[in-house]
Amino acid sequence: MSNMMPPPPRRSLCLVDEFGKGTNAQDGISFLYACLRHFLDRGRECPRLLACTHYTELLELPELVDRPGLSLWTMQASVDSCR
Repeated sequence: MSNMMPPPPRRSLCLVDEFGKGTNAQDGISFLYACLRHFLDRGRECPRLLACTHYTELLELPELVDRPGLSLWTMQASVDSCR
């Protein structure tokens, strides 16, 4: 993340995987929320950002749900052990 904090060009694609891994839940959620706000507050200068996290609580925050320029998605996976 620290490499993305100096403003990348708006045509950049920033990928963040396993965001918050190794932190307690409250710290991880707070840090990811702050980082998302950092980028979104740039408005039209915001780069494309793909962040993957297990913190589904962010999907319920009104400050993010109705935010222009932000799409929140969930994904479920299942394992078929019948081979």
